[in-house]
Amino acid sequence: MSSREVLERLTANSKEWYQASNKALAEAVRKVNAELGGGRERVTFARIECSPDYSFAARRTRLWGLNRSPFRMALVILSLGRILLPSNDEVRRQRAASCDEVYKRQPNETSEQKRERQNGHMLCRYAALGHPNRDGALLYADAITNLLKPALGIIGSSSR
Repeated sequence: MSSREVLERLTANSKEWYQASNKALAEAVRKVNAELGGGRERVTFARIECSPDYSFAARRTRLWGLNRSPFRMALVILSLGRILLPSNDEVRRQRAASCDEVYKRQPNETSEQKRERQNGHMLCRYAALGHPNRDGALLYADAITNLLKPALGIIGSSSR
């Protein structure tokens, strides 16, 4: 699969996740408001605008991804895949240390336990992938702020 095909697939996956999560979250908000009753919305869903340009691995992504610097890519190639690309989030080092501690080798572990430990360790190390980076977090903050302005009667809101 070419890098272009991979990017197209990742973009499609991001779009599918975006649509499904918006639908599920909006439905959850509707359900809670119906259960609370009272005729007014007590809970609101802050939908973010997420263009394909912000998808995972896109040039302008708003999600944490992999450190694909030329140096890192060369290490992966030269090591024949033994060295893996790290995530590019800010707490990668701290999380890696925690993952190493939680998933350290146990004495007398079975091959099944070893496989489970290694899978858990990998999931732990890459936990940031696909979650909002700083710019992505700002999308959420802006969506929430824009909903709160009219509700709080703040000058400059769209309701004035």
